[in-house]
Order: sequence, then structure tokens, then C-alpha cells
Amino acid sequence: DCGSVPYKFGVKSAVLKWHAEHPVTEFEMRRNNIGENLQGNRNPFIDKPKWVTTVFGPPPPGTVVASPAILPSEPARPPPPPPSSNAPKAKEYSCPMAGKIRVNEQCVDVTRERVRELAERGHKPLPYTDEDTDTWNALKELDELESDKTKVQLIYGGTDCKGKDDNEHEDECPWNREHVWPQSRSPKSGKPGKAFKSDLHNLWAVNSVDNSRKNNHIVVECPTCDKSKGEYVAVDQYSPPDFSKGYVARAILYAAVRHGMCLVEALSDDCGSVPYKFGVKSAVLKWHAEHPVTEFEMRRNDLGQKLQGNRNPFIDRPDWVTAIFGPPPPGTTVVSPPATPTPSPTDPTPPPPASPLTGATLIFSEVVEGTGNNKAVEIFNPTDDTIDLSLYAVAVFTNGKTTSSTIKFTPFATLAPGKVFVLCNTKMKSVSLCNKVSNKLNFNGDDAVVLFRGDSPTSPTDEEVVDSFGTIGVDPGTAWAVCDGESAADATHVRKPHVDKGSRSWADTGDAATAGENCEWTALAQDDISGLGTHHAEPKVPRTPLMSKVIEGQGYDKAVEIFNPTREKVDLSDYALGVAVNGGSSARMISFPDSRILQPGGTYVVCHKKIADDANCDHFSHKLAFNGNDAVVLFTAPSSAASSGIIDTFGVMGVDPGAEGWAVCNGARGADATHARKASVVRGSADWAATGDAATAGDACEWTQG
Repeated sequence: DCGSVPYKFGVKSAVLKWHAEHPVTEFEMRRNNIGENLQGNRNPFIDKPKWVTTVFGPPPPGTVVASPAILPSEPARPPPPPPSSNAPKAKEYSCPMAGKIRVNEQCVDVTRERVRELAERGHKPLPYTDEDTDTWNALKELDELESDKTKVQLIYGGTDCKGKDDNEHEDECPWNREHVWPQSRSPKSGKPGKAFKSDLHNLWAVNSVDNSRKNNHIVVECPTCDKSKGEYVAVDQYSPPDFSKGYVARAILYAAVRHGMCLVEALSDDCGSVPYKFGVKSAVLKWHAEHPVTEFEMRRNDLGQKLQGNRNPFIDRPDWVTAIFGPPPPGTTVVSPPATPTPSPTDPTPPPPASPLTGATLIFSEVVEGTGNNKAVEIFNPTDDTIDLSLYAVAVFTNGKTTSSTIKFTPFATLAPGKVFVLCNTKMKSVSLCNKVSNKLNFNGDDAVVLFRGDSPTSPTDEEVVDSFGTIGVDPGTAWAVCDGESAADATHVRKPHVDKGSRSWADTGDAATAGENCEWTALAQDDISGLGTHHAEPKVPRTPLMSKVIEGQGYDKAVEIFNPTREKVDLSDYALGVAVNGGSSARMISFPDSRILQPGGTYVVCHKKIADDANCDHFSHKLAFNGNDAVVLFTAPSSAASSGIIDTFGVMGVDPGAEGWAVCNGARGADATHARKASVVRGSADWAATGDAATAGDACEWTQG
């Protein structure tokens, strides 16, 4: 009896049993998202499976309740469009001299036209307001508050708001979209108007009250204003709070160049044929100089490129502002940025700190090939940085094929340092251990499972593969013969604790020919998942400065570049550079001035006093005289000349390799050459045999010759 309700269906006990035993799948979540886009509502029992019990009661006795792999707390966001293939590469930004840009492999003067071309390149505007991915969704990601990811940071301050749009003003903290360069002072129609209106580098989340207060007023300095919030100075004038002045300045500078508008001191100034003006120029230049680029801006710039394909060049190269707009006004206190940010890892020197876009990669830490659908892979982050999982994918190559089934991760998903992510087959029995499920993760002991980073959906290139269990394109027969006589079939394999780098070569890490200490895997019994969800890695050696480039040129053209791969400032006076010549067991020591600070991600170049081109040198010493057969060593203690203080080395103290110099990995020689550290290297090493010796080849080699 259903009372007055005439429509009935069942059987209820079966429905509740199935709901409990078969958790929400990735397919259902995607279907729910699309359903909302098409008709405006969602199935709440997909988003909140636990509500079923609250509404309908528990499942019948005997039900085996399987916890969902993913309990979505909110609808999954649609993926952003990929950046254009024309997005800027590092080479344009790579000239070390202030006010220079690289064009056709030459460092030339920065001009407004050259930077505008760079800022326009790859720009694909998002819809301003749309049911799918639009600027509302983008700002929720761009301005996400680091301390509380459910909120957005507001450009002019005030209470940080929940990540909701301003469609309903009943929200206790309504926010809106702020055009820092006002929309009313910009192109209104056609492609220029569309490009400006939704340009994320000029759009920020803002409290609705401050959005109205700012209006289209020019921005000015106001020493008497309340620093905790923006205030009017006079009619049509506005002064932002101190913390956002750098953000405001670089958004305005970008808008002026990218959209061909005129930054003026007064709106009455003549801009010739350019009708769109904004200011005040002197205030903008002052704020840019006094408030350097922040990590938040750099992250926002990276994400902005991911969402709409282009970048704000003045975040990547703050020095270009002076080259284009002139110096800041007198009385400005110029504050040096903590480090010169670089937008892309494609320029290998200097290597940036480990990040989602550098050589620092994830690894497989466990592979479960169990009975039936008990299939899982555990992915571990051995780096010191949070990594963007959306840049990676897992591919399964069955029966020796060269094309695969590929599983990608949710956009904006990340993996913290030292943490794991467990990917399982949809029908895995212990699905509660899984972070993500997919029916594509279906493999046997003779199939290759590969972790890659790149854009190849089914056929990753060798360069894109970062770790593998098995070999692409090879069918081993019944199963892969894992090192030490084990079989990949019907077993769980766990990565050994010392392994912190993946490998493209199965022969080097897990093949039957790889035994003893070279074997990277430990075999467990079939369906043994006792350690799934945790990985016990050896404690990492703390990062210290390392040598990122060694130049052994003709005559006195000798230089060593020192790189800070840490997230902290480094006092170089705590370190020293040494040169041990002709197999000597002691070194000539080069110490650094007191309080010489090397910023995170920064470099410091030591050169011989008579080097021909000294434009990039920070320190000169006649002691930096060496040949390709001499050892160049970085020490922790400035007064040490013994091997006990070594934290990084190029060559070996006490050994003379002969006139040709050190035999560097992959057949190169140390003499008459420049060697640069690979971008993946974030720790120095006192063991030359493990990092640069001729016996060290392939992925284990840390150096490239140029």
C-alpha cells in the first residue's frame, strides 16, 4: 500500500542490495554531469550514496556492502580546454639579461610589439558565462584559497568567500568577477571585445561590494586611505589594499599590451588613435616595483595558460615592464623578486625546482595482478612537491600490442609528497582502498602497465613514459619473468623502499636478468594487498645546492653554475666550491661572501676572472682554473678540502682520468665541453659513479652535454 501514490515499482530489497554492493562508477559520475548540463538537475544518490540508507533504510541482511571508491562531495568540474600548441615556450623568456627577449636564437631588446605577440599567442578565450566551462568555473580554480580550498581569494580583500558564483545574492558572501582594467574602458564588440571580456589574466574574484566601489575608476596611490580595504580618494578614483597592488599592477600592464590599450597618467592624455585608456601609470609602475611577483601569481599564471592557452609575460619576466613602460617614479622602493620565474621546463638550464612540469615524476609503487578483477596499481610521489595528476595517465598494453587502453586522472587532481594514489579495476573486491576505479584497468601477468606523462592517448612516446611494469610491444608468453625468478602473473609486486625514480626500461628494473640489488621489486602472494594504500620509502636526504652546469671551455672560459633546488633561501657563505687538479686529494677552495643569499629556484654563476663573456657571472675567482680531467666539487663547509664535506661532484678527487677528461655517461667526455644537469635532478651527489660516470647510462645519467 502506497496510500495516495498510484505509481509503484520494485523490488525494493533487490534495489537496495545492488546499490550497496555496486558502488558509484566513473561512468555514472560523468553521465550525471552531462545530465545536469542537458536538463539542469542531478541524481543526488550518485553524488551522495549514503543518503539512500537515510531515505529508504538499510540493505537486506546478507548484503556485502562495498564502499565507493570515490564519494563526490560536489559535482565534478568539466575538464579545461587544452592549451594551444602555440603556447609560449621557455626560449622567449630565457635571455638572462634584463630587458632582453630571445628572437630567432638571439637576445634582442624587448619591445611592446614583441611582448604583445607573445601574450596573444595561443589565447583561446573561454565563454564569459556558459553552462559548461566558463569564467565563473575558471575563477574558482585560479583564485582558490590555499588555506581553505572551498573558498576563493578576493583581490581587494574582505572575507574570503565560498567558491560559489554571484547568481544568488542571498549567499552570506556574494562575489563577482572583477575586470581590473575596466570593461567599460576596453573594446566592446567582435573578437577584440570577446577576448578582453573573458581574459583570465585581467579577471579576478572580488567581493560584490568592492566590485561596485571600484567601478571603472582609475587606480591611484592614497597614503591616507585605510590600508585594510580599498577606498575612494576622490570621485572616480580608487586605491587597492597593499597586498593586492602587485596583482592589480601586473593585470593592468598585461591588459595594456595584450589588448593594445593605452596606460596613461591622466585620462585626458593624448593616445593618438588608441581610444581605450586607463591609469594612473605612475601608481601602476610603483606598485609593480614595490610588490614583487608572488608564488600565488605564478601558480595562477600557470593555471591561466592551462585554461585559456596564454600567459601574462610580466609575471614571468618582471624586468620587461621597465623596458616597455619606463622606470617607476622617483621615491619608489624597488623590491627584488624572490626568484625570476620561468614559465616552462623546456629550457633545461637552470633546472627549476621539482614540479608537475619538470623531470620529477611519479612511480609505480605496487602492482596487483590478483584473481579475477582484483587488479590495481599504486602510484607514489617520491618528490618533495605536490604533483598535478592530470598531466599523467596509466596505459595497459595487452598481449604485446603497441596501442593501449588509457586511464586519465581528474582535472586539477593532485598528489602530495610521500603520498600514494590507488587505481583499481571497477570490480576490485577491496574497492574501499581505491582512490579511482576504471574498467580499463584490466591486465594479466603478460601485459605491460605503463605510467606516462604527455598527450598521447593510446601510444605514448618513449620520452613520455616515466615508469613501466613490462615492455610495450613485447609479448613474454605466459608472464613477465620478474627479477630473482618471480613471475608477474598471479602475484603482487611492491617497489623496494630505496627506489625514488621511475624507469622507461623494464630491463633495468624488473626483468629476469636484473637480480640482487639491481632488482627494484619484491614479490608477494596472489591477492596480497596488505600494504595497498601505503608505501614505505626510505627517508630522503635533505636538499642542498647543487651544480647545475659545468663549463670547461677554451683557455680561461671556465664557469660553474650553482642551483638552489629547495623551497628555502640558502646562504652560500655556508658552502664552498673546490677544484682538485690532476688527481689531487685536496682542493683549491673558493668561498662566497657573507650573507650571499641564493633564492629558491635561483642560480649563482662562478667564473674564472679572465672568462671572455662575463655577462652572466655573479662571482669571479682565479682559482676556478680546471681542465676536463680535474674534479670540481661543492662542499658544505667553507674551510673543508676533504671528501667528507662533499655534497656534489663532477669527477672524483684523488683520481686522474687522463688527458681526455672524465668519461661522462652516454659516451661524452669531460674535456672541452659544457655539461648541464638534467631538470629531474634535485639533489647533489658525492658519488660520481652513480650520477655521471661512463658506466652510468640512460635514465640514471644526470648530465647532458651541450
